[in-house]
This record gives sequence, C-alpha cells and structure tokens, in this order.
Amino acid sequence: MLLIRQEQMEALQAHSRRRFEDTAVARVLSRAGGDPASVREAVRAGVQQAWAMGLRKESEILRWLDLMPLLEADSGRNAWAADILADRELTPSLKLRVLEDASA
Repeated sequence: MLLIRQEQMEALQAHSRRRFEDTAVARVLSRAGGDPASVREAVRAGVQQAWAMGLRKESEILRWLDLMPLLEADSGRNAWAADILADRELTPSLKLRVLEDASA
C-alpha cells in the first residue's frame, strides 16, 4: 500500500499552485503585457478573489483573471459586478457567464 505523508501532499499542492500561477501569468502577459512581477502579484490577488467567490476550477479562475481588468477599468460596472458576485442564488460559474456576457 502506498502512503503519502502530509509533507509530501503539501509539496504536491505547492507545486500544483505554482504551475497554475505560472500558466496564469504567462496568459496575462501574452494578452496584455506588463511587468512580470506586477502581473504575478495581480494573479495572486485574483486567485484569492476567485477562491473567495467559490471558484475552484482552473478554467473558472482563468476566466475571472480575464475579467478583472475590465471590471477595474469601469467603476460603474464594478459596482454592478459586485451585486452579481454577492448574489447567493447564482452559482460561481453562472456569475462568470453573466459578467462575461455584460463585458462583451
């Protein structure tokens, strides 16, 4: 029987988070450019926001990272988006879809 110790599990999780973060940073840099260190900080903040909203799938978190600049650029849209994000009757995936449709 294979036994995975807690330290090994933590190392695997840290590697997985870093891999995803690297993927997200490369995606943002390819689409918008910028300073890699600043983009990495923004990605980390965005991942925390996404997690707080209930987003767990990497694809959903990447979609959230795509939306962040659009929402930050328009304060009126940001207030409206906050209402959507706070709606407990909508699933996280549906919240993303509504925000994406409104941003198109």
